[in-house]
Amino acid sequence: MRTDWWRAIEPDMWRFVGEPLGNAREDYAAVLSALLRLSGTAPLSTMRDIAEQMTRDGYGEPMPADLLRSRLDELVQMRLVLPFLSPTASREDLRDGHRRQEAWALSKKGRIIVRSVRDAINDLDRVLALPPRLIDSIQDTLRQLLLHLDKEPMRVALDIAAVRSQVGQLLNAAGDYYEAMRMLNQHDVTDDEVFGESRTRIMVVLRQFVQHTQTALAPLRRSLEAIRVEGYAVIAETGASGAGAVEMGDTAAWIDDAVTHLESLDAWFTPGGNIDKIIDSAMYAIDALLSAITRRYHASNRTSDLAADFRQLALMIHAQGADADAYAVFAAATGMWAAQHPKVSHEDDDILPAVTVAAGPSVNVSVSLRSRAPSTSTPRTAHRMENLALSREAEEQAALAEMARLAELSEGLLTPGQVGLTHFAGIDSAHLQVLIDLLEEAMDSYDADLGYGEALTLRCRMRLKPGRIGRVTTVQTAEGSLTAPDVWIEISPVVADSTRLHR
Repeated sequence: MRTDWWRAIEPDMWRFVGEPLGNAREDYAAVLSALLRLSGTAPLSTMRDIAEQMTRDGYGEPMPADLLRSRLDELVQMRLVLPFLSPTASREDLRDGHRRQEAWALSKKGRIIVRSVRDAINDLDRVLALPPRLIDSIQDTLRQLLLHLDKEPMRVALDIAAVRSQVGQLLNAAGDYYEAMRMLNQHDVTDDEVFGESRTRIMVVLRQFVQHTQTALAPLRRSLEAIRVEGYAVIAETGASGAGAVEMGDTAAWIDDAVTHLESLDAWFTPGGNIDKIIDSAMYAIDALLSAITRRYHASNRTSDLAADFRQLALMIHAQGADADAYAVFAAATGMWAAQHPKVSHEDDDILPAVTVAAGPSVNVSVSLRSRAPSTSTPRTAHRMENLALSREAEEQAALAEMARLAELSEGLLTPGQVGLTHFAGIDSAHLQVLIDLLEEAMDSYDADLGYGEALTLRCRMRLKPGRIGRVTTVQTAEGSLTAPDVWIEISPVVADSTRLHR
């Protein structure tokens, strides 16, 4: 695609969307949507097919034949729909034969525009476009690209198309993630919809990018290094033969577009790139969530929303007919009344006000002593503050004890070499839980280039290699039966490995 693609936008491409006359806009959209749906089952569609599809799509009452024909003719003038004479259309009689042969289909321009509008509407309703295991999918695509580059160059174009789609998914995910952080920091988080949507987006991205990418980044970066060594331009020129471009200008534009997508993908995963920035921003995202939760707590605790109070006050002030009334409403809401001072002489030696008061008649006032003012509430019992240092120290001690327990259990799983899963028959429940966790971690980190996956604890390292393909092994344990694919397992002590390296 050319970098100046935006210059090729024709003003009349979106004319049917901006149609202001009556229900014409809805009619056009319904007809075009029906033709797009019908194009998946038949190349041409009659008026009866279009009307029935519009009803199935929820248009409502069937559109009259005259109005439908008028809308089709108008869309033909817009060059969005092409008319045809279908030889396979059903005929009821000879007089009606020509009309029964009429059929319509979206033009090339119509297909592109209608799909674009449909995708735009779907993107507006999208919460977060982040497929599970996206990083693993990108890794598989790069492996296939390198394999096809040597053996099947005609399929490289399809791999580059997959790369383009995955770069778009990464862009959508990052955009939604940063938008959710901005909403939490700048919007009214007491609104349940704003808070719920932002929290969902942030948690999904943190779970996918922060928790599940560390083990997958190393092999992915090795594949990107191999792509970089081959050369983006070389790969793009190799894939151009299978891109289907005919003219030389189209081929050059496709190559430039492919190089751009490969460079964009590499920029995402290079050290310090976008993925690392998202992982580094996890602390700020968690802080934004905690701040939002705190604001929601205080808003609900005071049984009022500060923003709502100010909006209500502004509405009351705006509704007053005179400035004096508006000031009165403001003073009543804030307690900022004008001070009242007596008008006295400005002479420094004038003591007349004090003398006048002293010379006035006396007034008897009865005084009664109270233990507390009648308007004050009952004093609350002081709560003892929790010692956070002691709590934190207790949590750290518990965590260290749990780590020591897991290390001791993992040390009890050491094997004499490569063994099958049946080696662990009859294992007790405590060791079984540690073994399952190590197996899951080793399977997730499996690297096809290296031929094994690894999992590490404080005292041992598990190395897992695939066994016979298609075979399933079942082992009886104290908790029941454990079923897994056939694998070879070697669990060795970490200390022994480090000693061997020093030798």
